[in-house]
Amino acid sequence: MVRAVQNLNPQALIIDEVGNEKEVAAAVSIAARGVQLIATAHANSLEALLSNPCLQPLIGGVQAHTLGDVTAKLCNAGMMTRLK
Repeated sequence: MVRAVQNLNPQALIIDEVGNEKEVAAAVSIAARGVQLIATAHANSLEALLSNPCLQPLIGGVQAHTLGDVTAKLCNAGMMTRLK
């Protein structure tokens, strides 16, 4: 993939089923070159996908955010912590 990007200089690249560390490393390298990247990955749930350590370099990982009382009541069913 990286060689194709180097030789063809595309504006965007679509990758189906990113699943292992080698593919993730190639995708990260391609994105760092300024190519718009669209990729799919499979998991049993969105939470499983977001917490997959192999994919974290592409998706940015999961961070916990503490919400204020009003925001928690309005947007998060009263829960004070939301994962994003």
